[in-house]
Amino acid sequence: MRSTGPRTLVGKLRSKFNATKHGIFSSVVLLEGESRSELDYLLEGLRAHYQPKGAFEGIKVDRLATLYWRLRRVLIAETAEIQTGIVFPRGNKEHQPIKVVTIIVTPEGEEYRNLMQGIADPELRGKCLALLRDLKTRIDTGGFDRNRDSAIWTKLYENRTNEKGRLTLYGRYRIWLSKANCSEEERRKTGSASPEQCKTSFLEELDEEIRRLERDKAIESERGRLEALRQYVPDSSQPHHLLRYEAHIERCIDRTESQLEHMQRIRQGQPVLPKLEVRHSLS
Repeated sequence: MRSTGPRTLVGKLRSKFNATKHGIFSSVVLLEGESRSELDYLLEGLRAHYQPKGAFEGIKVDRLATLYWRLRRVLIAETAEIQTGIVFPRGNKEHQPIKVVTIIVTPEGEEYRNLMQGIADPELRGKCLALLRDLKTRIDTGGFDRNRDSAIWTKLYENRTNEKGRLTLYGRYRIWLSKANCSEEERRKTGSASPEQCKTSFLEELDEEIRRLERDKAIESERGRLEALRQYVPDSSQPHHLLRYEAHIERCIDRTESQLEHMQRIRQGQPVLPKLEVRHSLS
């Protein structure tokens, strides 16, 4: 049976906009994360409200849709800017010293040394997490093994202590390794933990280090998400630029609405009102 098209009033109204993908509005570029369906809904709502006739009125409605969509971006960027200031207060991040990660070119490819110095870099943090998880699996299944584990520790840490003199996870590993390898006689005299207890205690510290890096990863991911939203508007990190841009769009909206309503009054044979009175008369 052949379709006869929409029968209800709502269906007919929707069908009127089936060809809008071929109009000027179709040239609006969606940014990553923006919804095409929301964009279409905005245009359809404006067309239903203004009921444009002819190309010129249709162009003005399309223009309004693009302006309102840009205003929506301003509000999103403004919210992201506020959230960034609350969640990530501006501090001394710019003054943090640069820490060196050594990269050695081997026949097999690049090999990193002292990766934990560079965990601020998302790629290096990912490498650290992978190595720590690998180390956890090895120790969990096979216990401590200095020869086996040394390759991973060399990639992760340069020293047993950091620049503040505190033990790194590698330093903690050496302590638990020493306790696990002490003789039974010494263990009885000092009351030291058994090799299995030493392994369990170190794995708890290793788990905490993994969780710390995962938290850092989540924080940086959120920072990146907010930064991406801030870029919806040029120079959104400068509040006065953001407000100026918002005011500019609102003026464009007012002017376009006035022009559209002016054109519609002429078409309908109504008196043409001064620009400031047009919207109040037709609202």
